Amino acid sequence: MANCMEYLRLEIDSNDDVWELVDKSIQFNLVHHFNPHEIIEWWQTDIKAKNGNVLKDLVVRDLRFDLLTNIPGLKDILDLNTQQFDIFQFSRTVSDTLRIQDLPESSKYNILQDNGLVNAFECRFEVLEISTTNAELVSRICEHDKFGKRILGRTTVPNKT
Repeated sequence: MANCMEYLRLEIDSNDDVWELVDKSIQFNLVHHFNPHEIIEWWQTDIKAKNGNVLKDLVVRDLRFDLLTNIPGLKDILDLNTQQFDIFQFSRTVSDTLRIQDLPESSKYNILQDNGLVNAFECRFEVLEISTTNAELVSRICEHDKFGKRILGRTTVPNKT
């Protein structure tokens, strides 16, 4: 269906399933509000500031940031086996001013598409929600021996113009 957003919910076993589904030809991958340490506890780290200064031996918790990476970097992130993350795949680099958390929910995906969004993968433990206009990705998932049986829901919504 041209110009429609497809939403799929499916069960996954691990981040290996997510890796199997992401489009590896897309080099602009935004991991939104990435948290490298999911457990709510204090941990020690260094943080490098934009000006090159390094804040050493900080004790932090619940550290979250947006991370723009390529496919090898995305693989490294998925190998960390975090269980909650959002990956947005863009056809072009992400604007400095695009802040997903500030977008109105009612038009979030239309705004993201205007900024080059191709696919979105929102993982919450063993449930993966995929938002895409890529009909080939949807067909591949639906026809896949493993993933086709794990679809929990599917919705098609025409894009607002």
